[in-house]
Amino acid sequence: MEPVKKNSGLDARNSLPTNLIVLSQSERLLVDRLVQVLTESSSALLAGTLSRLADMQSLADSIARFPSLLNPTVVLGDPRNPVTIINRLILRHQGDKTLYMPSKATLGKSFLVTKYHTFELLRQVAEKAGMPEEDMREFQNITAMLLFTLMVEDVYLTLLDSEKIAHVERLQIATALIFSWEHRSDLIANDTALALQSVWHARTQIVPVFGTMGCKAEFVVFSQTMDTDWIRFVRSRLDEHFPDHDDVELAVEEFLMGISYEQIRELRQILIGKKIPAISREEAYRLMGETAHADSDLNDFYMGYTIRRDNAAVRKRLNLPGPQNTLEYHYMAFTLSQVVERHHLDMTRYDEYFLTQFSALGQ
Repeated sequence: MEPVKKNSGLDARNSLPTNLIVLSQSERLLVDRLVQVLTESSSALLAGTLSRLADMQSLADSIARFPSLLNPTVVLGDPRNPVTIINRLILRHQGDKTLYMPSKATLGKSFLVTKYHTFELLRQVAEKAGMPEEDMREFQNITAMLLFTLMVEDVYLTLLDSEKIAHVERLQIATALIFSWEHRSDLIANDTALALQSVWHARTQIVPVFGTMGCKAEFVVFSQTMDTDWIRFVRSRLDEHFPDHDDVELAVEEFLMGISYEQIRELRQILIGKKIPAISREEAYRLMGETAHADSDLNDFYMGYTIRRDNAAVRKRLNLPGPQNTLEYHYMAFTLSQVVERHHLDMTRYDEYFLTQFSALGQ
């Protein structure tokens, strides 16, 4: 029994795929294996699983009825095409962009959240059904990638607001967003999500010790688990000659310590006053009147990112001391050019059409 039909709609004028990709090939194979196991073991779990997958498909079908973001349309005499969408995204500095984003983009984000919850549920069903460890790891990896894809979109939108990012790079970011919004499956988004996933995995290996000497030991341990892209990032962005060196350094410290810049500063003053060189996580939270918590859980990690993002935005808006951007922002700003170059903006999949549209931005 086919649990989810393949959503492969094409625009008749330009032969461009316009529908969301509900399941990738590897995801489909994994879901099919789960369905086979449930067919043989639990009719109740099978019915619930197929119903949830059908709901996800129905949501994707509804979103597919909205106009493609890659093909030009005219609404009441107002031309809408990739160029106008990109211009609108780039020209809207600061503030929430929700009302300036295409409906397909905002609905597609809801689809991603739905898919994340669906695969988290499927993972639990698979565990109860006794699927092999290899399949369980695959369910976990898919769930993680969906969450990091949500983070990629969020960081990209933050990057679009930065006047420190070159205009051509912001054009590239906006272009990558359009491809991602169109299908919710894109090589550029996947690559950057993998970069964030490696950051998270490295972060889970760190048990910070709070002290007056900063987070040098944690940074060394963290960096040892990262790849060569991270080493290049460190050499470039933490070089004292890099203009935003201080902001990157503070963002790294906030990320590794798991508490805000303001809390770090307050805690450091307490330790200096008490002449205590270092304390544990539990002792640090006790001093701040809070309960210690780790961010090894994906949901906690995402929530921690949103808190750091919002705090950074407030500091930037009010010109307060502390990091005005997150580590994710700095790292993705650095890796963007490499990813874009690797996939040539992923335009080759769309033949000459989008290249022609995009070239109009330089006119």
